[in-house]
Amino acid sequence: MDFIKYKNTKVAPLTRDLMFKRIFKKEDTKYLKSLLNTHLPLHIKNDEKLTILDGECIPEVVDGKTSIMDVVAKSNDCLFVLEMQTYDKGNTEDRNYFYMNRVQNRYGLFKGEFYHDLKEVHGLLITTFNITDNDKVVQQVHMQYEDLSNKYFTNKIRVCTMELGKVDKSKKVNEKNVWEDKKRARFTVVQIIHLSLYCLLFFLSFCPKLLLCAVVLLL
Repeated sequence: MDFIKYKNTKVAPLTRDLMFKRIFKKEDTKYLKSLLNTHLPLHIKNDEKLTILDGECIPEVVDGKTSIMDVVAKSNDCLFVLEMQTYDKGNTEDRNYFYMNRVQNRYGLFKGEFYHDLKEVHGLLITTFNITDNDKVVQQVHMQYEDLSNKYFTNKIRVCTMELGKVDKSKKVNEKNVWEDKKRARFTVVQIIHLSLYCLLFFLSFCPKLLLCAVVLLL
């Protein structure tokens, strides 16, 4: 296991399943609220109750598939599914979509309620690998009509993906750009100094006495 050094102590990173659940599955949901408010298009108030739910969904049929999610929570109006994936099995998006549907089916609507009362389910999918080909680390995913950019088929299911595999690459690119900028700036300053000296010597060349004085001062 890879550890992180913090104040002379080795700790497991949040990408580890145990640490992820220990931090974001606590009864004190302040860290969970902060994470959700940072990346999801909503705002959970500090005094709003956020309840941790059972993340294991048992199938209703014998040969159904059991779903075990990292963190499932609910606020007054919404459901939340948090997943940390460290291994790319080629089915990350389908798996997450299946999880969110299971949660919505279990907690989103109850007997006697109408379909417009269906609770929204917001997913936060964090991966240590890349699932898209662009350079965006955080992306919002919606169910949207193909030819109507502002028309959603439904806003009851939304996903935010966070691809940590892109962070190091972006950091290296930015560090390289900063180094190149500093290098160009340093060269520019040196060139200005050289040009100033050439100009000074050029003007002093018309007056040998001043040129001699300048050489004496430099020495």
